[in-house]
Formats: sequence, C-alpha cells, structure tokens
Amino acid sequence: MPRAIPPPQMSSRTIPTRQKVDTDTIQVFQEKADVPTTGQTRLSQGQLECNTTTIDTPQTDDEDDTPEKKRSGGVPSSVDVDDSEIDSPRYSDDIPILQRSDEVTPDRHAKVSGFTFDELVDRLLSQPMSKADSNFTDVFLCMYRKFASPGMLLTAILSRLEKSTSEKGQHFLTRTTVQLRIIAVLTKWISQYPGDFAAPQTNQKFSAFVEQISTEPAFNYAVQEMRTMLRFHVVEDDDTRWAKSDLEVDSDVEEVNELVPVTSSTTRSSRSTDPSKNTSNVSLADEKNSRRDRRHSETVSVTSSEAAPAAGGQPSSFHTVRDYEIEAATFVPSRKHLLTKLLYHNCMEISDDDFADEITRMDWIMFSSVRVRDLVRDVSLSAKQKAKCKSLVNVTRAINHFNHVAWWVTNLILLRDKAKHRAQILEKFMRIAWKLRQMNNYNGLAAVMAGIQNTAVGRLAQTQALISDECRKQFMRLEILMGVRRSHFAYRLAWQNSTLPRIPYVPLSRRDLASADEGSKTFVGPKGDRINWSKFEVFGGVILPIMKSHSTPVILEKHDNAREIILDCFISADEDEIHNRSTSLEASTTGTDPGRRNRFLWSRSFNQSVNY
Repeated sequence: MPRAIPPPQMSSRTIPTRQKVDTDTIQVFQEKADVPTTGQTRLSQGQLECNTTTIDTPQTDDEDDTPEKKRSGGVPSSVDVDDSEIDSPRYSDDIPILQRSDEVTPDRHAKVSGFTFDELVDRLLSQPMSKADSNFTDVFLCMYRKFASPGMLLTAILSRLEKSTSEKGQHFLTRTTVQLRIIAVLTKWISQYPGDFAAPQTNQKFSAFVEQISTEPAFNYAVQEMRTMLRFHVVEDDDTRWAKSDLEVDSDVEEVNELVPVTSSTTRSSRSTDPSKNTSNVSLADEKNSRRDRRHSETVSVTSSEAAPAAGGQPSSFHTVRDYEIEAATFVPSRKHLLTKLLYHNCMEISDDDFADEITRMDWIMFSSVRVRDLVRDVSLSAKQKAKCKSLVNVTRAINHFNHVAWWVTNLILLRDKAKHRAQILEKFMRIAWKLRQMNNYNGLAAVMAGIQNTAVGRLAQTQALISDECRKQFMRLEILMGVRRSHFAYRLAWQNSTLPRIPYVPLSRRDLASADEGSKTFVGPKGDRINWSKFEVFGGVILPIMKSHSTPVILEKHDNAREIILDCFISADEDEIHNRSTSLEASTTGTDPGRRNRFLWSRSFNQSVNY
C-alpha cells in the first residue's frame, strides 16, 4: 500500500499578530508629527498600525525655517499660530471660507470694466491672430462713431504709424510689415465709410498723409486706391454728421448740406489765408457746383443703362450701393391694375419659380441698398434726427416693400368668391414660400407667410380644408422655422447654417439692433470714461452676418410679368376692409348675410384707382 503523506508540520516560529494602536497612541503620533487634529492631512489607521517606531517630522536644510513656516497640507499648525494672528480677520471664524480665500490673496485687483480708446486702437492695428480679431476690425470701423470722431481715430492711427517709422531698432521687413498693416486698415476704412473723411479738417489731414507716403514704392497700390476714394467717393453723407462728428467744431461748413465731394483741392481753397477768405468761399461754391453737375451726369448715365436691360432678360449689373439705390427706387407700387378674375388667371399662369425669383431679386436689391450704418441709425436716432438722414429713405422703402408683399398675398387669396379658387391660389403661395426658403430668402419668406397667416385668411375654414396634405405639411415646417418660440431660435439656427447668397429677416435684425442699443451703456467705469466693448460685441453678432451676406450677390433674371403683378395691383391695406371681405366670403358663427358680399374694389373704376 502506498505510504500516507503526513500533514505539513507547523513551524515552531509563530507569526506575530498585528498589534492594536489605541487612541492615545494616535494622539501621541500626531503631536510628534506636528499634525493638527483638524488638519487637511491625517495619518490613516493602516499607516499607524504598520509603524513600530516614533514618527519624526522631516527636517529641511534651511536653517532659517521657523515654526510659522512649517505646514501640514498647506495649513498652519494650531500650535504655530500666534495670538495676534488668531485675532486677525484672516483666521476669524465669522468670515466664510470663500470670502477668506479672496482676502488671503491681496495681489488680486478688482477687474476693471471696459477699455480705453487707446487700447481699442492698439487692437485694431495689431496683427490678427484669430477670426475674432478680424471681426473686431469690421465691428470697430462700423461702430466707433458711437464713442469717437473720425479725426480722433485718424490722429491715433497716424501717431502709431509715425512711431513705428521712428523705431530704428526694428528690422526693415518687420517695420514695413507693421506699416503695411496700418495702411491696410486705413484703406479699408475709407473704402467702406468714405463719408467719415468728408469734414475739411479730416480730409486735409488724410490727403497730406497720402501725399507723404506716395514716395514709398511699397505703398503704391494703397496710395492709388486712397487717391481714387478721395477724389470720387468721399462725399458728405449721413455718416459725416452722425454721432461723434468732426463738423461739430467746423462752423464754416454748417451751410454745406448737400452731397458734395470733398477733395484736397477743396480743403486747401477753403483754408486759405485771411485776405483771400471770400475768394476761397467762391472757389468752394464753384467746385461744389461742378462736382454736383458731374455727379448728376454720372447718375443719369447709370440710370439710363439700368433702365434698358440687355436682351433676353439678363440681369443688370450692380457695382455700388448707389446702383442698388437707383434700382430700388423703381420698386414703388403703382396700383394700375384692378383685382379681377383676369388678373387671377394671369397670376395662376405664372410659374412658382418665376414669382420666387422675382421676389428674391427685389428683396436683394432692397437689402443691398441699405447700409449697415443705416440700420443702426434707424434704431438709435430720434424721429427728429431721422428726418435729417437722407439715406434712411432706403430703410423705409424696404419696410414698405415688405408690408406691400404681405398685403398683396392676402388680397389675392381673398379675390375669388369660391373656396376652391381661393384654395388654389393659397396653395400657390405656400409653394412659393417653400421655394423662397430653399433660396435662403428669409425676408421674402416672412413677407409671404405674413400674408398667408393674416387673420382674414386664417379664419377661412372651408378654404383651409381644401389644401393638400403635402402642401400643408411643408407649410407647417415653415411655421416652425419662422416661429417666435425661444426668441426665433429655429430661424437663428437656420440663418447661421445657411450658405451664401442669403437674405436675412430684416425686421428681426432691426429688433436685435434696437435691443443691443438699449441693453447697456456705451461708457462704463468709475469715471464713465471707459468704453463698454461688450455692448458692441452684441452689435457685432447682428451686423457681421449682414456684412457677410452683402458680400455675395444674388444674380437672377428679371421677370417682368411677375414684377408687374406684384407691384402694379390695386390692393387694399385697410384691415377693416380686409376683414369685411373675409366675413362676406365665409360667414362667422354669429351670422352674417352671405348674400351681401363686398366686391373688394372691383366696382372702382380705373381712373379712381389711379387717382387713389
């Protein structure tokens, strides 16, 4: 039999059991380790059980260490704090912990709100390192008139340019790069806002600067562009006298209120010596008349070229804001054609694409004729100040056109007596609205939807019941897109992600600008001399997308038939008349005689419609 294996013998050497450490021993260890009982760093129970020797505090090599410098976990020991420190506010128990942490760091200074004008100019002329820096330039040049005059900004820029020129320690290429960057800002400034240089004193200073740098070959291109702007485009406009203006101190030019180009020769003649002061005034008047005649001839030539478009309905070209203003002035409703069945059939025969293209083309011209500063002035100036701004007529024209399109849609829907005919044209406008959305024309989309959602149309239950399901679903999506929930969140998201070209919902942009202007102060700080740039960043969130939209034009063919029906219909904008027409078509539950229907301007003669 196999031999049994005996069990393993236990060693006579026993394993020492883990000794227990009582509370008194822990306290002794803490006292010897100089660790407070309420400190942030404590010895764990396991650490104490594994030690059989006394724990000593680590010694440093610095002989100047004092008990006050010894810390355990960054907190001073309770035995090392003097009585004077205990009584100080730093260790007072009456002060909350978060407040103590602020008082412990006396090096922290209170954050100063706002920026000085020099700080903003330095950022304007610095090298752009991000997209935010590039956007800063556009916003600053557009909005700086709220807190500085053109002469003040020009002086600050030229002083920095002179400073960079006088720095001999810099490398030639580095110095030239800085100068080119500053000159690029000046070129962009005069190109976008030439009216800022119309004041004689500012114009003279800028002209002298251009002549000074004309000898440098590196600046030839910029000099040519700035000379062209000074000669042909610098005119006194709404920008000249807006907000902080240089003309407030120039009393000798108060009577010059027309849009007269101001050149260097004009400024030199107006600032001649005293004996020839009367002669200089005469020369200024002659120069003004000659410039006005030349601008009039240029305007006539532009108007004649636009009035006769090329064959085949090709779109006319627009190069300046003035070109768009001239074309937009032709979009005035004439009220030539009465609302008849013939007009209804003509409207139904025109394709939805033609209507959408023509609405978008007119909206783009209206939108391009309005400058960004015009929108800012429209929401920030009083009624008396608006009356002095000539360019605000473009804003008023765009608003009137928006309202006209909305009333035009409502009138055509209420034109026919039978519900099936009203449903047909209602579906047509719903399809047009869908195409406007696909073209990123949010302004035209909002105008058409305003006409469809009019109360006089919305109450027509019989007409609404005949709309197809597909068209109804598409329109419901448009209602969600242009809805007012969460401050037009759906539209803002779609607008942010829309590709160019695009046309914004202008009424909402005007409301956002008004909120930005009234939301906060322009100047902040203890003395009220610091610029609240956060306010202008809010402005930038509105005007930058508009500037970006202006950069890419909408090029569409002109459709005369659609344009004639949109602008030349005799429509009614009287809410009471519209409501009476609606109730006569489909009586309400209160009971209205359906036999007595208003013929909706049909009974008026053609002569009456023209003289209306």
